[in-house]
Amino acid sequence: MSDTSSPATPSSPEFRSKRRFLRAASLATLLLGGAAAARASAATGTSTGTSTGPQPAPNPGGLDTILTFQSLLRGEQRVTGDLVQSLGFHHLGDGGGGLYRRHASQLFKDSFQSAAGDWWSLVPTSSHLNVRQFGAAGDGRRDDSAAIETAVRCFRRLRAAVLYFPAGDYRLRQPVLHYDQPEDLGNIRILGDGPELTRFVLDGPFEEFLFRVQGDTSAYGKRHVRFVDFENFGILGNGRDRQNLFSLTCADRTNLRNIHAYDFVGTGIRGRQWWDSLCDIRFVKGGDSDPGRETPVVDLDFVFEERLTDSACNNIVFPETCQIEAYRWQAMRWGRSTRRCRFLGKVHGWIGRDYQVPGVHLQGATSNLFFGCSLAHSMGSDQLQRDLVIENTDYIPSHNRIMACSFVNGVELIGDTRGNLISDCVFRNKSGPAVLVDRGRGNIIRDNIGEPDQPLLKAADPRALAPLSP
Repeated sequence: MSDTSSPATPSSPEFRSKRRFLRAASLATLLLGGAAAARASAATGTSTGTSTGPQPAPNPGGLDTILTFQSLLRGEQRVTGDLVQSLGFHHLGDGGGGLYRRHASQLFKDSFQSAAGDWWSLVPTSSHLNVRQFGAAGDGRRDDSAAIETAVRCFRRLRAAVLYFPAGDYRLRQPVLHYDQPEDLGNIRILGDGPELTRFVLDGPFEEFLFRVQGDTSAYGKRHVRFVDFENFGILGNGRDRQNLFSLTCADRTNLRNIHAYDFVGTGIRGRQWWDSLCDIRFVKGGDSDPGRETPVVDLDFVFEERLTDSACNNIVFPETCQIEAYRWQAMRWGRSTRRCRFLGKVHGWIGRDYQVPGVHLQGATSNLFFGCSLAHSMGSDQLQRDLVIENTDYIPSHNRIMACSFVNGVELIGDTRGNLISDCVFRNKSGPAVLVDRGRGNIIRDNIGEPDQPLLKAADPRALAPLSP
């Protein structure tokens, strides 16, 4: 009697069951093969490297499977082949499994030397490098600085696309990534599993920046580093030591996405000629108020000494999810020629703190947009400072647009300012005018809402304001 049933298809239960069985069988074969190799090594007296008996003959080009790469480095296990497949780095299944090749000498700075004197280097199987393959533990206790430094060296040598940090707390005592031109070409991602899952725990001072991306600064117009992305991780400072986070110089399309940074004393972002990028980041308890070292959380400015109109940062977008809570000093300083930047997020001070600086300081910045954002600097302070100040510091700030924003402590225009617009904003000033204007020309202040008992506008020189049509 012939069988008339239809054959199994990829979506049928029979096919799925068979596929699960084959996967389980393959994994069991791999584990049993590794265990058998370990038993064979023990039987020949080669498991510890201390046996005086005959050693296994080399097997050039052969592949051995071991449970952990660390057991090989410590001399707890010997292998005969030139290739080793490990199922973990410190322990089985820790995410650090990988393929490694033996060398007679140290060919690369990112190689590992075993107790037997051999050198081993990672053989990449994809464009993604996992820091666990270089010994990073991510347990919050061990110092992962050396392991991550080795991973970065391999990352740069191979010109890989992604350096991946799986979930864990990576304790660091030195910077992670310094990515410079012309050594490096860009097109990379530093990727975690999320701000609450992948976290860099800073242990000690970081006078050098934790991350640095720098193009050619020898002269204006030289090559920039392009397409560098930092995504999905958190940074935990210790609230005592100075700890600087990001330095971006001569960099295009260098984006920060879904990053949270907490309780650091120092600069969150130092941007110099940083162009066409997204900054989706949350800073809480940042900046530095030490005398002589006052530091805003975000500091954008020019990089070259000569005055060039487009030598500073431009077209940087701070989206609605961006939050800057300065705590120790001002939130942002946008220096000379910072232009076409857009801020849509919020700036908050810390309740009860006294600030001697404004929350956001535009010093010569031009053609920037603040739209729909909330600025509440130094809330609850006895010495209220302005939420936003636009100031002429040897460069005329002009055509900045402040629209549909909410302020607690108001806005001030200082010096010769021109063509700036403040419109459709809500001011909750408890004392003094909502907007103070010094001098200049063509500034437009209109359609704002303030407290009933406080004036909306005060201008020292009426000529600084543009005449409005009735």
